[in-house]
Amino acid sequence: MANLRIVASARQDLADIFDFIARDKPIAAKNWVRKIEEKCVKEKCELIATTPGFGQARPEFGGEIRSSTLGRYIIFYRPIAGGVEVLRVIPGGRDISSL
Repeated sequence: MANLRIVASARQDLADIFDFIARDKPIAAKNWVRKIEEKCVKEKCELIATTPGFGQARPEFGGEIRSSTLGRYIIFYRPIAGGVEVLRVIPGGRDISSL
């Protein structure tokens, strides 16, 4: 299994996603964030971690940063030794230039 590191900013993004959805649908928020986490850890991030060139290169955010989508969310990450480091999980409609 590839090394997967989810940094504090990405964990905060998931908490923010939960809070936003929970305003109207608390149970749906819990289920959706769980789904994002499971998809990221078990599927998408495993693919990213084992295929460092996967996704779109994002040089505008620096160095080796890449992105991939999961539903309407964009996962920003960079390759690390033996895997990937997830930096952010951002809703696709958000202005990412301000990050």
